[in-house]
Order: sequence, then C-alpha cells, then structure tokens
Amino acid sequence: MEHYAVTGPVPDRFSPVLVDHESEPIELVLKLPPEELLKGERKQWDVAFEQDLRLPALVSLLKSAHLTLFHLVGYKYALSAGGRFLGRKVLGDFFDRTVELSRSDALLGARNHFKEFRNLVRPIVPPTTDLAGTVTDGLFHLCRYSGGWAKAVFVRTGEHLHTVLVPVLDNGETAARFMAFLDQSSVTFEARPARYIGGNLEVSPTSWEFEWPRANFERT
Repeated sequence: MEHYAVTGPVPDRFSPVLVDHESEPIELVLKLPPEELLKGERKQWDVAFEQDLRLPALVSLLKSAHLTLFHLVGYKYALSAGGRFLGRKVLGDFFDRTVELSRSDALLGARNHFKEFRNLVRPIVPPTTDLAGTVTDGLFHLCRYSGGWAKAVFVRTGEHLHTVLVPVLDNGETAARFMAFLDQSSVTFEARPARYIGGNLEVSPTSWEFEWPRANFERT
C-alpha cells in the first residue's frame, strides 16, 4: 500500500495512522480513503518497511572485521600489508575523498568505490549459533592457496552471522590470488580454523570448504 511520512496537513482522501515502534510511534499517511480504512479496523494489519541496505552493510562489516583483527593482534595487523590494504585503500581512501561531500554525493561515491570490494562479504546461510563471532571467541579461518591469502573473519549482528575476507598480502603469490578473487563471480575455496594464541598464529590441520556465491550489487 502506498504511504508517506507525515510532513504537513493530510488530504481528506488519505488516512493518517500511528504505527508503534520500539523508540517512538511513527506517523504515516496511507493513500487510502478513511472510509476504506475503517472497513478494516477489526482486521489485523501487518506493517513492513523495506530498504536496500546492502551497501551500508558491506561497509559496516568491513569496518567490523578490520577492528576485530586490530583487537586481536594490534599494530602487527594494522601495519601489515593486508591491514593497510583494508584500512587505507578500502576504507580510508573513501573517507578522505568524501568527508566533505553531501550525503547524496557520498552515497554515489560509495557505490562506485565499494563495488570493487563486493566479494569480501557474504552472510552465512542458514544462520548458526555454533560461532560466537571472531571478536568474541577469536576464531577465524585461514584461506589456503600455497599459504594463506585471506582471513575469513566472522562478524555477528544479532541473530545473523557474516563472513568477511581480510587479505593476507605477505608475498606476490598470495597477493595475486587475493586480487584474482576480487573479480571472480563465484568460487569455492579451502580454509582452516585458526586463532592467535599468545600473539602467535595457530592453524588447525582440518580443512573446510567455503562456497562463495556471486554478489548482486546492482540496484533492483
């Protein structure tokens, strides 16, 4: 049903309604004559709001993974090639270019900038309660290809869990593998559970297979 937020007088042909919300009620106007609304007053109404949050979710999850690894490892991560790539090239460069822009111009710039990095985040489907999130239990997975090329960091947001790939750019071979991954539409790769214990990286010999589906980052 078409509606809009109350910004002034409501035309007689439309119906003002008050929708309960956690923080405070929301005033909306339904593009429905009052008499039609009254016909359904004894019925149960379900109200849902839809919004495309893929872009802000992508950026927020990248920041969370970056800060998670900084929390676990400190400047050893932040000053590594992978830490500088995510912290500077992916996140910092965008901030520097858009900090003084209007919100609309910044959003346009964000879509163009982060489209290149859309492959770095995927939700875990179906959600699982077996993983608390890397910031909580320290567990991540090391993606393998003649050495580690990325760390799969788990970020929990409420009931949902996401995997964020943070690059490991220790040598030319792993860097080339990571850059190739950015352009792949769909891929399966091997990864092994890992933790930092006493500042040292410990990797399990057990391998898991990650299915990484294609990202739809275009407007629908």
